[in-house]
Amino acid sequence: IGELESLLINQNDLKIEKPIFICGLARSGTTAILNLLSNHNDTASFKNKDLPFIKTLFFWNRISNLFYRGVKKKERVHNDGFIVDQNTPEALEELIWRDFLEDYENNGFFNFLEENYSNDKFEKYFLQQIKKILKIRGNKKRYLSKCNYNIFRLKYIKKIFPDSKIIICFRDPIETSLSSVKVHNIFLNLSNENRYFNKRLDMMCHFEFGEQRKTVAKEYTKLNQAQLSNDQYYYLKQWHKTYTMVLNDYKSLNDLIFIDNNTLIHKAGCLNNLLDNLDLDKNQTLDKVQFQKKNKYDKHLSKNKDLYELYNQLKFLEQKTLFKNG
Repeated sequence: IGELESLLINQNDLKIEKPIFICGLARSGTTAILNLLSNHNDTASFKNKDLPFIKTLFFWNRISNLFYRGVKKKERVHNDGFIVDQNTPEALEELIWRDFLEDYENNGFFNFLEENYSNDKFEKYFLQQIKKILKIRGNKKRYLSKCNYNIFRLKYIKKIFPDSKIIICFRDPIETSLSSVKVHNIFLNLSNENRYFNKRLDMMCHFEFGEQRKTVAKEYTKLNQAQLSNDQYYYLKQWHKTYTMVLNDYKSLNDLIFIDNNTLIHKAGCLNNLLDNLDLDKNQTLDKVQFQKKNKYDKHLSKNKDLYELYNQLKFLEQKTLFKNG
């Protein structure tokens, strides 16, 4: 049906201009930025109401409001203060990648894709689905994506969309690990309470938390594990490997914007800088962004030198990219 509606509905007049890709580790602020930018009149993104039939976006868009009638807003299961409903933007793009990447569930979801990677079937289908989103959201031109695992695919994405704007989110490593442990435990409890919860996580390609979490970093020896819980150690390993890769492989990419979760919350004026760098109109009043509930921790806690050298380099790149115009 999805292929049929693509043939019947003309999308040739639609152009994908400067698509925006948001990525980063889970708990780094990607959801906050997605919610913020989705309020802009020029952007279009996947939404919760595109489930469960994301392959038939035109058809399902005609009747999804009837399906979701009466559904009330509620806090998402992460227990982090984000209120969601069927019109909330959602990270559904990953479901497209899953259908085309080899050995996806074992390691395909975090395989590093260079610019010489090629997948003609994926590229054709990906562009087709993006155009559908632009069309059903009101003939927009700026596709907005939040897809955390895209952090491993940025060179390939740049090959497909040379004019794309990419936002790399990061956060203090200790804060990231504590927030991740909290959500991991919530998901473990939900798995015990609801036998379908793990199936839903698998369907949505969420491998960061819960019984079925999957690691991208098996070893890291520069942490004093004696001072950490097993789960905090696990998430600090993910942080180190992911952002080491970012610093080693993406410095030369154009139109990258680095942003720290704490900057988004505390630095006045950073929103204008972000909109400037994304070539989005600043004269719009965007709805107030929701922020994650903060985890309190001992500020005198021993900070691993290696991790915070990485963090400081990311902060330098934030200054260079987000605040390049002052």
